[in-house]
Amino acid sequence: MGVGHNGHKLLIGLSLAFLMLVGGPAASAAASAKVRLVNAHPGGREIGLKIVIGTAAPPEIGDADYGQVTPYANVPAAGSAQIGLSGLPPEASASAAQTTQPLEDGVRYTAIAFAKGAKGYELKVYRDSPAKAGVARLRVIHAAAELGSPNVMLGKRTIAEDVSFKAATPYLTVQPGSYELAVVRPGSTKPIFSKQVSLSAGAASTAIIAGTGGAGERVIMATDDTLTPAGAPETGLGGLASGEGSPWLLVALAALFAGAVGGVTQLSLARRSGRR
Repeated sequence: MGVGHNGHKLLIGLSLAFLMLVGGPAASAAASAKVRLVNAHPGGREIGLKIVIGTAAPPEIGDADYGQVTPYANVPAAGSAQIGLSGLPPEASASAAQTTQPLEDGVRYTAIAFAKGAKGYELKVYRDSPAKAGVARLRVIHAAAELGSPNVMLGKRTIAEDVSFKAATPYLTVQPGSYELAVVRPGSTKPIFSKQVSLSAGAASTAIIAGTGGAGERVIMATDDTLTPAGAPETGLGGLASGEGSPWLLVALAALFAGAVGGVTQLSLARRSGRR
Protein backbone atom coordinates (compact mmCIF):
# COMPACT_ATOMS: atom_id res chain seq x y z
CA MET A 1 0.00 0.00 0.00
CA GLY A 2 1.40 3.41 -1.03
CA VAL A 3 1.28 6.63 0.82
CA GLY A 4 -0.62 8.51 -1.90
CA HIS A 5 0.32 11.39 -4.18
CA ASN A 6 0.30 14.05 -1.47
CA GLY A 7 2.13 11.75 0.89
CA HIS A 8 4.88 11.25 -1.69
CA LYS A 9 5.26 15.00 -2.03
CA LEU A 10 5.51 15.41 1.72
CA LEU A 11 8.05 12.61 2.04
CA ILE A 12 10.19 14.12 -0.71
CA GLY A 13 10.05 17.51 1.00
CA LEU A 14 10.98 16.02 4.36
CA SER A 15 13.84 14.07 2.78
CA LEU A 16 15.29 17.19 1.15
CA ALA A 17 14.99 19.17 4.37
CA PHE A 18 16.67 16.38 6.34
CA LEU A 19 19.53 16.12 3.86
CA MET A 20 20.05 19.88 4.03
CA LEU A 21 20.11 19.87 7.82
CA VAL A 22 22.42 16.89 8.07
CA GLY A 23 24.55 17.59 5.00
CA GLY A 24 25.06 21.25 5.85
CA PRO A 25 26.98 20.69 9.11
CA ALA A 26 28.86 17.77 7.59
CA ALA A 27 29.97 19.87 4.63
CA SER A 28 31.00 22.78 6.82
CA ALA A 29 32.96 20.47 9.10
CA ALA A 30 34.87 18.92 6.20
CA ALA A 31 38.47 20.02 5.64
CA SER A 32 38.65 22.52 8.46
CA ALA A 33 41.32 23.42 11.00
CA LYS A 34 41.10 25.43 14.22
CA VAL A 35 43.28 28.46 14.91
CA ARG A 36 43.55 30.78 17.92
CA LEU A 37 45.70 33.73 18.99
CA VAL A 38 47.77 34.32 22.13
CA ASN A 39 49.01 37.85 22.76
CA ALA A 40 52.36 37.46 24.53
CA HIS A 41 53.60 41.01 23.87
CA PRO A 42 53.98 42.74 27.27
CA GLY A 43 52.93 46.34 27.29
CA GLY A 44 51.46 46.01 23.83
CA ARG A 45 48.00 46.77 22.53
CA GLU A 46 44.96 44.75 21.54
CA ILE A 47 45.66 42.87 18.33
CA GLY A 48 43.89 40.41 16.09
CA LEU A 49 44.73 37.61 13.69
CA LYS A 50 43.82 37.61 10.02
CA ILE A 51 43.92 34.41 7.99
CA VAL A 52 43.75 34.49 4.19
CA ILE A 53 43.40 31.29 2.16
CA GLY A 54 43.24 31.81 -1.59
CA THR A 55 40.53 34.32 -2.41
CA ALA A 56 38.62 33.64 0.82
CA ALA A 57 39.25 35.91 3.79
CA PRO A 58 37.86 34.45 7.01
CA PRO A 59 36.99 36.90 9.79
CA GLU A 60 39.76 38.22 11.97
CA ILE A 61 40.43 36.39 15.24
CA GLY A 62 40.67 38.64 18.30
CA ASP A 63 40.98 41.23 19.61
CA ALA A 64 43.33 39.96 22.29
CA ASP A 65 45.06 42.12 24.87
CA TYR A 66 48.34 41.11 26.52
CA GLY A 67 47.99 37.75 28.26
CA GLN A 68 44.71 36.86 26.55
CA VAL A 69 43.92 33.69 24.58
CA THR A 70 41.14 33.80 21.98
CA PRO A 71 38.80 30.85 21.41
CA TYR A 72 39.61 28.57 18.50
CA ALA A 73 38.02 29.62 15.22
CA ASN A 74 37.17 27.25 12.38
CA VAL A 75 39.27 27.92 9.28
CA PRO A 76 39.15 26.06 5.93
CA ALA A 77 42.03 23.62 5.59
CA ALA A 78 42.76 24.25 1.93
CA GLY A 79 46.54 24.28 1.73
CA SER A 80 48.82 27.09 2.87
CA ALA A 81 47.33 30.09 4.63
CA GLN A 82 48.67 33.61 4.94
CA ILE A 83 48.45 34.42 8.66
CA GLY A 84 49.20 37.87 9.99
CA LEU A 85 48.59 40.13 12.97
CA SER A 86 46.12 42.97 12.62
CA GLY A 87 45.67 46.13 14.66
CA LEU A 88 49.41 46.76 14.93
CA PRO A 89 50.81 50.19 15.81
CA PRO A 90 52.15 52.21 12.84
CA GLU A 91 55.77 51.78 13.95
CA ALA A 92 55.58 47.97 13.96
CA SER A 93 56.94 46.10 10.96
CA ALA A 94 54.24 44.10 9.22
CA SER A 95 56.70 41.69 7.58
CA ALA A 96 57.74 40.08 10.88
CA ALA A 97 54.13 39.91 12.01
CA GLN A 98 52.99 37.50 9.31
CA THR A 99 53.81 33.98 8.20
CA THR A 100 52.73 31.22 5.84
CA GLN A 101 51.36 28.09 7.48
CA PRO A 102 49.95 24.88 5.97
CA LEU A 103 46.65 24.03 7.68
CA GLU A 104 45.65 20.38 7.94
CA ASP A 105 42.14 19.04 8.34
CA GLY A 106 41.16 18.41 11.95
CA VAL A 107 44.33 19.96 13.42
CA ARG A 108 44.46 22.79 15.97
CA TYR A 109 46.99 25.61 15.82
CA THR A 110 48.09 28.33 18.23
CA ALA A 111 49.46 31.59 16.81
CA ILE A 112 51.54 33.56 19.31
CA ALA A 113 52.38 37.24 19.02
CA PHE A 114 55.87 37.79 20.48
CA ALA A 115 57.59 41.04 21.32
CA LYS A 116 60.30 42.03 18.86
CA GLY A 117 62.32 44.77 20.47
CA ALA A 118 60.49 47.49 22.34
CA LYS A 119 57.59 48.05 19.94
CA GLY A 120 57.79 45.39 17.26
CA TYR A 121 55.81 42.16 16.91
CA GLU A 122 56.73 38.73 15.66
CA LEU A 123 54.34 35.89 14.84
CA LYS A 124 54.86 32.15 15.07
CA VAL A 125 52.33 29.33 14.65
CA TYR A 126 52.45 26.08 16.64
CA ARG A 127 50.67 22.80 16.01
CA ASP A 128 48.65 21.67 19.03
CA SER A 129 48.27 18.07 20.16
CA PRO A 130 45.11 16.27 21.32
CA ALA A 131 44.27 15.28 24.86
CA LYS A 132 44.49 11.73 26.19
CA ALA A 133 42.02 10.06 28.50
CA GLY A 134 42.93 9.76 32.18
CA VAL A 135 46.12 11.84 32.05
CA ALA A 136 47.14 15.48 31.72
CA ARG A 137 49.38 16.77 28.93
CA LEU A 138 51.48 19.94 29.08
CA ARG A 139 53.94 21.77 26.87
CA VAL A 140 55.77 25.03 27.57
CA ILE A 141 56.50 27.84 25.08
CA HIS A 142 59.19 30.42 25.89
CA ALA A 143 57.90 33.93 25.10
CA ALA A 144 60.08 36.08 27.39
CA ALA A 145 63.28 36.98 25.53
CA GLU A 146 64.93 38.70 28.50
CA LEU A 147 65.00 35.42 30.44
CA GLY A 148 67.61 34.00 28.07
CA SER A 149 67.52 30.21 27.80
CA PRO A 150 66.27 28.97 31.16
CA ASN A 151 65.35 25.55 32.47
CA VAL A 152 61.73 24.71 33.28
CA MET A 153 60.65 22.65 36.27
CA LEU A 154 57.29 21.07 37.03
CA GLY A 155 57.20 20.34 40.72
CA LYS A 156 60.62 18.94 41.58
CA ARG A 157 61.21 17.62 38.07
CA THR A 158 63.16 19.45 35.36
CA ILE A 159 61.08 19.01 32.24
CA ALA A 160 63.13 21.14 29.81
CA GLU A 161 66.66 22.57 29.73
CA ASP A 162 68.11 25.61 27.95
CA VAL A 163 64.81 26.53 26.35
CA SER A 164 65.45 29.18 23.71
CA PHE A 165 63.19 32.11 22.95
CA LYS A 166 60.10 31.07 20.91
CA ALA A 167 60.90 27.37 21.40
CA ALA A 168 58.21 24.89 22.43
CA THR A 169 58.88 21.82 24.53
CA PRO A 170 57.36 18.46 23.59
CA TYR A 171 54.10 17.58 25.33
CA LEU A 172 54.70 15.99 28.72
CA THR A 173 52.26 13.43 30.11
CA VAL A 174 51.70 13.72 33.87
CA GLN A 175 49.21 12.68 36.48
CA PRO A 176 46.41 15.21 37.00
CA GLY A 177 46.93 17.61 39.88
CA SER A 178 48.30 20.96 40.99
CA TYR A 179 51.97 21.67 40.29
CA GLU A 180 54.48 24.48 40.70
CA LEU A 181 55.72 25.50 37.25
CA ALA A 182 59.08 27.21 37.76
CA VAL A 183 61.55 28.98 35.47
CA VAL A 184 65.13 28.61 36.73
CA ARG A 185 68.58 29.56 35.52
CA PRO A 186 70.74 26.67 34.26
CA GLY A 187 72.76 25.20 37.11
CA SER A 188 70.33 26.49 39.73
CA THR A 189 67.17 25.22 41.38
CA LYS A 190 66.07 28.62 42.68
CA PRO A 191 63.17 29.90 40.54
CA ILE A 192 63.40 33.17 38.69
CA PHE A 193 59.65 33.05 39.10
CA SER A 194 57.02 30.34 39.49
CA LYS A 195 53.30 29.79 39.21
CA GLN A 196 50.93 27.16 40.53
CA VAL A 197 49.15 25.43 37.65
CA SER A 198 46.27 22.97 37.71
CA LEU A 199 46.41 20.13 35.16
CA SER A 200 43.24 18.13 34.57
CA ALA A 201 42.68 14.57 33.40
CA GLY A 202 41.71 14.33 29.75
CA ALA A 203 43.12 17.77 28.92
CA ALA A 204 46.10 19.05 26.94
CA SER A 205 47.45 22.48 27.93
CA THR A 206 50.09 24.99 26.90
CA ALA A 207 51.94 27.21 29.37
CA ILE A 208 53.35 30.33 27.69
CA ILE A 209 56.14 31.97 29.70
CA ALA A 210 55.76 35.70 29.10
CA GLY A 211 56.62 39.00 30.71
CA THR A 212 59.75 41.09 31.28
CA GLY A 213 60.15 44.39 29.46
CA GLY A 214 58.83 46.09 32.57
CA ALA A 215 55.64 44.00 32.62
CA GLY A 216 56.73 41.33 35.09
CA GLU A 217 56.95 37.63 34.40
CA ARG A 218 53.81 35.56 34.07
CA VAL A 219 52.52 32.25 32.78
CA ILE A 220 49.66 32.32 30.27
CA MET A 221 47.73 29.06 30.45
CA ALA A 222 45.79 27.84 27.41
CA THR A 223 43.71 24.67 27.03
CA ASP A 224 44.57 22.97 23.73
CA ASP A 225 42.07 20.11 23.85
CA THR A 226 39.79 18.36 26.31
CA LEU A 227 37.90 15.09 26.34
CA THR A 228 35.24 16.42 28.73
CA PRO A 229 31.77 17.27 27.35
CA ALA A 230 31.91 20.40 25.23
CA GLY A 231 29.80 23.49 25.62
CA ALA A 232 28.06 25.52 22.93
CA PRO A 233 29.20 25.00 19.32
CA GLU A 234 31.87 27.35 18.03
CA THR A 235 30.80 30.23 15.85
CA GLY A 236 33.99 30.17 13.79
CA LEU A 237 34.06 33.96 14.09
CA GLY A 238 36.54 34.28 16.92
CA GLY A 239 33.78 35.04 19.42
CA LEU A 240 33.22 33.76 22.93
CA ALA A 241 31.61 30.47 21.98
CA SER A 242 33.76 27.35 22.19
CA GLY A 243 33.45 23.57 22.06
CA GLU A 244 33.06 20.77 19.58
CA GLY A 245 30.20 19.80 17.31
CA SER A 246 27.01 18.23 18.63
CA PRO A 247 26.35 14.74 17.23
CA TRP A 248 23.19 14.56 19.38
CA LEU A 249 21.64 17.12 17.03
CA LEU A 250 21.93 14.72 14.09
CA VAL A 251 20.36 11.97 16.19
CA ALA A 252 17.46 14.25 17.07
CA LEU A 253 16.98 15.23 13.42
CA ALA A 254 17.00 11.58 12.37
CA ALA A 255 14.40 10.74 15.01
CA LEU A 256 12.25 13.69 13.91
CA PHE A 257 12.49 12.60 10.28
CA ALA A 258 11.57 9.01 11.12
CA GLY A 259 8.61 10.18 13.16
CA ALA A 260 7.40 12.39 10.33
CA VAL A 261 7.63 9.54 7.83
CA GLY A 262 5.71 7.28 10.18
CA GLY A 263 3.06 9.93 10.64
CA VAL A 264 2.60 10.36 6.89
CA THR A 265 2.31 6.62 6.42
CA GLN A 266 -0.29 6.27 9.20
CA LEU A 267 -2.28 9.18 7.80
CA SER A 268 -2.29 7.63 4.34
CA LEU A 269 -3.46 4.27 5.70
CA ALA A 270 -6.22 5.94 7.66
CA ARG A 271 -7.46 7.76 4.55
CA ARG A 272 -7.45 4.57 2.49
CA SER A 273 -9.38 2.76 5.21
CA GLY A 274 -11.94 5.60 5.29
CA ARG A 275 -12.63 5.20 1.55
CA ARG A 276 -13.60 1.55 1.90
